[in-house]
Amino acid sequence: MEIENFLRKPLIFRKDDSLSYAIAKMVEEKRCEALIFDKEFEGIVSAKNLLKSPISNPEKMKIGDFATKINLKSPEAPLQDFIKYMLANEYKEIPI
Repeated sequence: MEIENFLRKPLIFRKDDSLSYAIAKMVEEKRCEALIFDKEFEGIVSAKNLLKSPISNPEKMKIGDFATKINLKSPEAPLQDFIKYMLANEYKEIPI
């Protein structure tokens, strides 16, 4: 089974997008994770991590401040590698 069978368009934000905008978009799109890109991949933001974070003023906070760096996988990697990585790190989506 190929990983391409499971791909969908990612939800992407710039690191300086407001936290309130990003959360609203994640809820609207029914997504648990989003990718942070500027000129290159900055990291991933998960709803789970946002719920654990102290948030005082989401309109002024930047989504990039909540990004977690992850190891990118090659699309040629075996599907089992993706599954193991996602389970070990509790991700529902990862970039490839």
